[in-house]
Amino acid sequence: MSEAFLGEVRIFGGNYAPVNWEFCNGQIMQISTYEALYTLIGTTYGGDGTTTFALPDLRSSLAVSQSASPPPGMSNAYPFGSPGGAVTVTVTEAQIPAHTHVVNASTAAATTTSPANAFFASTTAPAVGYVNNPIATQQFNADPNALSMEGGNQAHPNVMPVLGLSYIICMSGIYPSFS
Repeated sequence: MSEAFLGEVRIFGGNYAPVNWEFCNGQIMQISTYEALYTLIGTTYGGDGTTTFALPDLRSSLAVSQSASPPPGMSNAYPFGSPGGAVTVTVTEAQIPAHTHVVNASTAAATTTSPANAFFASTTAPAVGYVNNPIATQQFNADPNALSMEGGNQAHPNVMPVLGLSYIICMSGIYPSFS
């Protein structure tokens, strides 16, 4: 590897950390051993700031450019060192776009008392789950159980396709100068 900047984070295709590099797994490090690196990252990722500091923890995470305020057209800012996102998410009713559900009905007389796999149908006497003379422009009060809620208000995976690689951080290298 070419000479790296101290604190530089790279993606590495190996399953080990090369010499002078460590995995970005949130390890607690001794300030006295890595004082120069501590002066760059401090306790941004953890540690007590007296004897210890932590490396970034990028296990099962993606790095994103830090920002104090959201860029135009985006709703989230990612301040330096702050994690974000969620592995799973539950979609709420407020997040679902407005839509309709088709109700199939027939003007023919009902032939069964079971609504399973059947249409609303006409009947000569009011009956639960049936409609008297359903016409497209006619409104009626249907049984509250005629249309059921769908979904289980359960979280679903919120992870894009990924490939597991190693994030590594330079523990000994060129101390970056301020511009």
